[in-house]
Amino acid sequence: MLDIPEQPAQSKPQPKGTPKLKTVNRLQTVMATIYVEELIAADHKARAIWQLVRAMDLSRFCDALRTAVGCAGRAALRPQLLVSIWVYAYSEGISSAREIERVMEWEPALQWLSGLEKVNHHTLSDFRVELKQALDELFAELLAMLESAGVVSLEQVMHDGTKIRTLAGADTFRREKTLRERLKEARALVAQMGDPRADAPGKDRKQAARERAQRERLERLEAAQKEMSELQAEQKTEKEKAAVRVSLTEPEARSMKHGDNAFAPSYNAQIGTEASNKIIVGAHLSQCSSDAQSLMPALEEVAGNLGRKPPQVDRARPIRAAAVM
Repeated sequence: MLDIPEQPAQSKPQPKGTPKLKTVNRLQTVMATIYVEELIAADHKARAIWQLVRAMDLSRFCDALRTAVGCAGRAALRPQLLVSIWVYAYSEGISSAREIERVMEWEPALQWLSGLEKVNHHTLSDFRVELKQALDELFAELLAMLESAGVVSLEQVMHDGTKIRTLAGADTFRREKTLRERLKEARALVAQMGDPRADAPGKDRKQAARERAQRERLERLEAAQKEMSELQAEQKTEKEKAAVRVSLTEPEARSMKHGDNAFAPSYNAQIGTEASNKIIVGAHLSQCSSDAQSLMPALEEVAGNLGRKPPQVDRARPIRAAAVM
């Protein structure tokens, strides 16, 4: 064999001038092929929610539909889709219809549920508001199904409350005299607008919006008058009744003291959670600043949802919450 001398290492030529780097082009349009079934994994919770809602009786949501096969009009979205979207959104901590619409632009699970079809926030919000009772009944049935499957356990329930500030300001609280004056003015303005169901060919969108705002203001003031009467009925003397105040923009809210020692129009949210899987089994809003009077109503809420009261209730850690819209 021949001895081959060691070859000298070849040095790479050093580039001269400006480095050559690949740029990112965000001003381009890409035609992409998306297979919807592969957007989420086979064991994703969105699939389980879809199947679970599918197994439930949703006929109560079809009674309000104004479309039928063979008749003119666009087909309505399936109740199974809207219920599944709300259940999944709640599981992700999303409770705003506008936020669901925004997240649906890119979130794979919501895209899979909707089949890449856009569901606007008006449809989601109207579904939740107009069919609130049916949704409450459905969620109670859902909890019962989870308990029968062993996912929810009532052996130990943790309960606590948290004060939620409203968007109403502290300066919106007024006494009865001011409330009566504002109510009289609002009724006079609404009376001048006439019947909202009558045809008004010369009415533009801005005028219609102003009239709608006036009617909504009148409804809030009438609700404030009702709250005022109920609060005054709880007082004993005329002086105490004259001192009662209610918020003109958030009549059901009460002035409550928060952890920062500030007083603000608020609600006291009472939440019961089962200990095994941290699933909420009962929730309601209280107008009382103290949690002491809310335990029994909370137990009744759990019993209404699951048919029985928990044998053991512990005080949970304080819950953080955002402002109510």
